[in-house]
Amino acid sequence: MHPSLSLAQRLQQRGQDIAVFGVLIVFFWIGVMKFFEFEALALVPLITESPFMSWGYIVFSVQGFSNLIGVVELAAVLLIVLGWYWPKAGLAGSSILIGSLLVTLSFMVSSEVVRLEYGIPVLQKGGGFLLKDLTLLGVSICLFGRFLEKTCGCTPKPHA
Repeated sequence: MHPSLSLAQRLQQRGQDIAVFGVLIVFFWIGVMKFFEFEALALVPLITESPFMSWGYIVFSVQGFSNLIGVVELAAVLLIVLGWYWPKAGLAGSSILIGSLLVTLSFMVSSEVVRLEYGIPVLQKGGGFLLKDLTLLGVSICLFGRFLEKTCGCTPKPHA
């Protein structure tokens, strides 16, 4: 194997590891924040306008629903960490992250965080916060693929 290719592969692997660690830290942090009133109240405008999430305030209080979201996010992180030992747990955790991020990204359409000004979409307050979830979604999909590979025992073909 060519030495620079080996270095390139090692750099790519370290970069992927850092990206995964970053996603876990972000979701852990955000999950813990859901238990605080300021975070629960900040979610109200997004959740009330969401076709996927608005039901939560019918069933739970604002803080209760925020707590539930926090539990789900923290459970996803725990499942991903366990996935290094039991890949099926990682599949479940990364699936939860993917679903959570898709719902969060739907806020870009269902809420007022993107507004057209002169025909150009402009991010309003909170829009940049949601836009970063696109990157987290990409890493979560890669993570799902990594756990799927470990679960099914298949190995990817080398790139040509």
